[in-house]
Amino acid sequence: MRDDLPHAMRETARKLEPDVGRLAAGGVSRGTRMRRVERAVQVMGSVLAVAVVFAGVALFENRNRSGTASPATSNTPGNGFATATATAPSATAPTTNTPSTTAPDATTSSSAGPPQISAEELDSTLKSCLSGTGVTGRDYAAASTGITVSAQLTDGPNVGFIAIDIAGPEAALPGRGTPQILTDQSVVYISTGPGTSDGRHVDKTELTVTLVRPDGTSLVALETNSPSEKNAAAPGTPLLLAAKQVIAMLDSPAWDSAAAAASAASAASAQGNGSWSSGRPSSTISPQDLLTTASPPAPPSSPPPPFWPNRR
Repeated sequence: MRDDLPHAMRETARKLEPDVGRLAAGGVSRGTRMRRVERAVQVMGSVLAVAVVFAGVALFENRNRSGTASPATSNTPGNGFATATATAPSATAPTTNTPSTTAPDATTSSSAGPPQISAEELDSTLKSCLSGTGVTGRDYAAASTGITVSAQLTDGPNVGFIAIDIAGPEAALPGRGTPQILTDQSVVYISTGPGTSDGRHVDKTELTVTLVRPDGTSLVALETNSPSEKNAAAPGTPLLLAAKQVIAMLDSPAWDSAAAAASAASAASAQGNGSWSSGRPSSTISPQDLLTTASPPAPPSSPPPPFWPNRR
């Protein structure tokens, strides 16, 4: 019996005629169905992802709108919000002789908030200041928190770098170099030296220009002949902007908005009401104080590292 079993199985398999057409049709049908299910899953996944993105954008915009709308304030102690029912009697009472107060003006000023500036505005300001120098800027980068803007400079084959920090009066510190007084009573400090004092990057040169406005706001520009602040310079590459050009850029009224935002931010930080901090003392220093406390120019052989406020 055991010897006949393999023979019987071989004979049965030889006589077997599978229904190839039905099997192939079933396989094609199942494959088509699987592809349709896969495409439907992909389409649903894409639609769901787009819906999540749009929902996130809409939620973010709603939060921004609700966050920028400041509630009306009242001068009554213990009341942080002035409702319509609280202000209506004082506005419509015909028999009162009490003179009007300055509460509406206070409400308007509080709702306006401190002046601010965006990173796009900082980039645009630096571009406008570079437009008349003959040097082209690229790879602009700015931060509205801390108020700093930088760009890579190009002039033919030469590449350089410049970064500008703006700080309010509460964060002002004297610059390095001999102070010079401009016609608008701004004080300027100029310092030039090697990029490092440890023997590395011997071809790198740094120009630091500090301009302190009459209101105490300071603008500090750092220019190097390297593609970035931390990179080495190509041998023989000069500084693309002269000190006079950097001074003219910093003394431009185009920086008024940035200076106002820096003053408001540093004042809020000094009072403990803001999150911006430059890491400097909070005492206010006037341009006259800077003239009396200015440090002598550092010797060219081994200058101290340049003061660079709020660099991250």
